[in-house]
Amino acid sequence: MLAGSLAMLAFVERSLTAQAADGAEVRAAELVASPGAPSGVIDVIDPTEEFVQVLHDGTIVAASDNVRGLPPLASPSPGEHVRLDQVPFTNAPFIVASAARGNLTAFVGRNIDDEIDARNTVRKALLLGGRCDRSRTSAKRSSGSPHESWIDGCRMRPGATRWLGSRSP
Repeated sequence: MLAGSLAMLAFVERSLTAQAADGAEVRAAELVASPGAPSGVIDVIDPTEEFVQVLHDGTIVAASDNVRGLPPLASPSPGEHVRLDQVPFTNAPFIVASAARGNLTAFVGRNIDDEIDARNTVRKALLLGGRCDRSRTSAKRSSGSPHESWIDGCRMRPGATRWLGSRSP
């Protein structure tokens, strides 16, 4: 059961982080695919959630306001991503991906605070939420709350999660 919980936790973390990295990579690819090299300030919807840096021959030619004037925060190769635990403009971790076309490279960072919160919620649910309350027997089921869940002869707290298995009560 522990191995299954750890595997699920790793899967959730990798899936959510990969999704954020994919979004950053798509944005970077859009920037380098546009006709002509981007220059100046690049708009982002929320400066605490995203940053952009575009380099031409190693020199920053465009950036979002939140990183304007800063050296590249990270420089992963196209198809790779890098995690930054700190950025200078907000107190949150970011995942950075890139795309390149010729001498033009775009780096896009996305805030992964929500992904980490989701992983932590799953961890708490796996560690705390699914403990079996065997203080009630199956004979008492009919007098229980309609919101109770019964699994393997155990009364589960409302909203709790639990790995299903073929264990006897």
